[in-house]
Amino acid sequence: MKITGTKRENLKISEASFVSYVSYVSYVSKIIYYKSIRLSNKYRKCREEELTILDTPIGEGANCKKDFIPDNRPRITTERDFWDNFTPDMALHKGILQLSKNQKDTLKALIIEVRTESELANIHGISQQAVNKTKRNALNILRNAIQQKGA
Repeated sequence: MKITGTKRENLKISEASFVSYVSYVSYVSKIIYYKSIRLSNKYRKCREEELTILDTPIGEGANCKKDFIPDNRPRITTERDFWDNFTPDMALHKGILQLSKNQKDTLKALIIEVRTESELANIHGISQQAVNKTKRNALNILRNAIQQKGA
């Protein structure tokens, strides 16, 4: 098939349009990624400030009491209760039962407590790569459990 002049021009226009579309999608993707990181950091900082504020006395006198806000949520007493309340899906629950305590703790800290891999590495005295490997292995176990449900 021979490409004539007008077809070649149309092809160049389509290619330019596609390249600009791809670069636009890449740009938007990067913006969303970095905004989510900033939002996560802002959320973590606000959470730390709230904890500090709630632990300070209300007044300046020596007899002032601390500000206690009642928490009416049900208390989770054990680690097993936490994961039972957190996972309503049976396939996911079976996958969680297959995880080691270290993998459960890692997922809980990363997802529920909104900690970074670097923070966890500093707390436990291990490398960030080790935390990432533990997370990936745990997610693979959960992914396999969910896929077995669908099969």
